Amino acid sequence: MISLDEVKAYLDFVKEVKKDYNVIDMHVHPYEMMLGGIKYIQNSQYEGLYSTNGSKYECPVLSYINEDREMERKYQTFSSKIIEKTAILSLRRTYHHTGPKVFYDHMCLSGIDKILLLPVFGPDESDATVMEEMKYMFGNDERFLIGYCVPNAINNNDIVNNIKYNIDKYNIIAIKIHPNRTAIDISTENGKDRIEHLLEASRDTNLCVIIHSGVSKNSFNGESNLYSKITDFLDINWNITKEPVVIAHAGVYGHNINDINESIMPNVKKLLNKYDNLLIDIAGLNIESISVIIKNIDVDRILFGSDALYYYQWKAIVSLVHSLKNSNRNYEEDFIRIVSKNPEKYIIKNK
Repeated sequence: MISLDEVKAYLDFVKEVKKDYNVIDMHVHPYEMMLGGIKYIQNSQYEGLYSTNGSKYECPVLSYINEDREMERKYQTFSSKIIEKTAILSLRRTYHHTGPKVFYDHMCLSGIDKILLLPVFGPDESDATVMEEMKYMFGNDERFLIGYCVPNAINNNDIVNNIKYNIDKYNIIAIKIHPNRTAIDISTENGKDRIEHLLEASRDTNLCVIIHSGVSKNSFNGESNLYSKITDFLDINWNITKEPVVIAHAGVYGHNINDINESIMPNVKKLLNKYDNLLIDIAGLNIESISVIIKNIDVDRILFGSDALYYYQWKAIVSLVHSLKNSNRNYEEDFIRIVSKNPEKYIIKNK
């Protein structure tokens, strides 16, 4: 357990770092992506706050961190229908509110200077409304960087022109790929071909790629929850683009610690050794998983991501500091590389 006093001390350290460096979160979701279809209106309570209903907005607050997995294990013993219903209610509640006000509050609490917003589209969802809404809400503030997810409706041969259009219109800086949610089965030839066309678009537009990896925990998407297994990444030619490709969640999302140590990390290391342009992020991961990653992966290949609002941003950055401090490394310098130097070198560049 990390006490509240320890949490505050870690965040004081982050705020010292930000006096000299930009602290950057490269993995944030502006909208709920698993269910989709949430409609927002301007909330009269605060400027920059957009809401789905009349519920009162409450600012995020700090607490202690307890990563005892006992409650999670008990939860998994419930029936699939109960788990799914509970998950839907939780996701809807998490994204009752969005907009600059919500993310400002999280960033102030966490010591974050900039965030990359990553929209994700389901297999039959369009991009037009979401991108226009993102531009309206976040487009006039340099603290918000915008990524883009290519909808399935865009043919492979039209991907490059589609992305160029979105660069011009929305100033996107990254291509987001989420095989689970978008239903791209990368174990098949069609799925592999789709990914490689997206990599060609990265090459031709000079945009980085951030691709989801791991096994999704919910049952909303059925078998597509398994479409981002790290073993399937081994059959893709990631050298099609020379731009950075970030393996989000480091391949470990949804896996237990034994699987991470015995099978996931060896495959992640194999990929990083083969392809110089591959990086990983630590979005949505617990302290135990982050500690394994730090032990196995060169810190120059790691980026910070929180997976907010699915996970508390302050908790994500505290978990990183805590893991680094307990790794017998030069945690101050490693932290600066992960949250500032690496994203500025690989992702933001001159943007």
